[in-house]
Amino acid sequence: MLKSDPHPDNNAQGVAPGRLTAFHLSEARIGLDGQTVNRTLNHCLILNAIGLCADPVPSVTPWIWAITKLDYAGQYTLDTQIFPTYYVYEDGTRIPSKTVFQGALELFISLNAESQRKASDIR
Repeated sequence: MLKSDPHPDNNAQGVAPGRLTAFHLSEARIGLDGQTVNRTLNHCLILNAIGLCADPVPSVTPWIWAITKLDYAGQYTLDTQIFPTYYVYEDGTRIPSKTVFQGALELFISLNAESQRKASDIR
């Protein structure tokens, strides 16, 4: 019922320019209902009769993304959005030392729909 909003580049994968790393991009955000709630709570100037945001503004909900890069030696790096916390698993086992903790929630809320990663931006 409450579907997510996948980014057009979600699940993009390939070889980064320079041909030194391969990458995989995962990217989505909450669906339209959740985006309405986010706008109502965090960015709204005008409420309708039932208390939902009625601002005629573009989407303000940032994208949540993670980019995994794998180099020629089999080493990987993880580049992530500042929210949420990301857990890294190797061979099905969570590796606590590689957990990427979320940044301050206020920083995430202050972002907008332009906060995204495109496959063409990956280097």
